[in-house]
Amino acid sequence: MAPAETSAAFLRIAHCDLRAAMAMADSSVFEEDTWGFYLEQATEKSLKAWLLVLAREQPPFTHNLRLLL
Repeated sequence: MAPAETSAAFLRIAHCDLRAAMAMADSSVFEEDTWGFYLEQATEKSLKAWLLVLAREQPPFTHNLRLLL
């Protein structure tokens, strides 16, 4: 798969994760760690898309945001 196709896939997933987190923003219904997980996932996928397109690097297989930055 080409980097642009892969980065688009990462961004589609990131968008879904962000929408899920936003839907869970009501603290009377959802705990912070629940919606926080989805925010972390959206950030991770966005960083991986960035690495593919702008840095022209294959993103590492990790969930570590510091490593991705």
